[in-house]
Amino acid sequence: MSSEQEIDIPVLVGHVWEACEAVKKTPSSNHVAIGRSLTQVAISIKDVLREIDEFKQGSPEECSLDAANDINNENEASSSDENELSEEVTATEMQVVRSVKDFVFALLSLLKQLLYIVAAVAKPPLDRTNNTNVLEKLLVLSKDLGVGVDELGASLYPPQEIEVLQQRVQEIEGLIESLQGEVFSMSNESVPESFTSAFIACKGAAVSLTKILDASGDFP
Repeated sequence: MSSEQEIDIPVLVGHVWEACEAVKKTPSSNHVAIGRSLTQVAISIKDVLREIDEFKQGSPEECSLDAANDINNENEASSSDENELSEEVTATEMQVVRSVKDFVFALLSLLKQLLYIVAAVAKPPLDRTNNTNVLEKLLVLSKDLGVGVDELGASLYPPQEIEVLQQRVQEIEGLIESLQGEVFSMSNESVPESFTSAFIACKGAAVSLTKILDASGDFP
């Protein structure tokens, strides 16, 4: 990830909170409740970004020693203090970490646009019952997205299981496809350009991450 993207994370988070504030100002209590729940998802995703930032690359010597220790301790109880999750990763694993961070960053941007949509449709003349039904579907999908991102972040701890990470990415891709479909149906086939751009960015980040995972899978 570039330094420019890293600097943009606090800015993006600020924009997310602005979107949350817009939702809070909507007149419908039902829409407010949905908006607040979406805000909790945003907080969860932001926390995952923070945790990803804590990963660091270990030296080659340390990584070799960790691998040897894993082999020596594989028969020990999983509750042992020596088996606690480590945030030190290999160079190859760090590539995966950085690519996941790009993906999660894009997902947070998408959620920001979704919050703006919620705020917009809650106001007359768009405040209709059928929109409320779609918003409830969006909320369910967003909560599933939050869980998926949390699981994706948890899968980064070494030793990374590439197949598990690939599955997580595929599941999240399916969720954002469904989110786009619901927004499409609610917006009378006129999806806001900002949402479409955020969606395309998510798809691009997913493709890049998948390539990194495929390449990582070629290494033992």
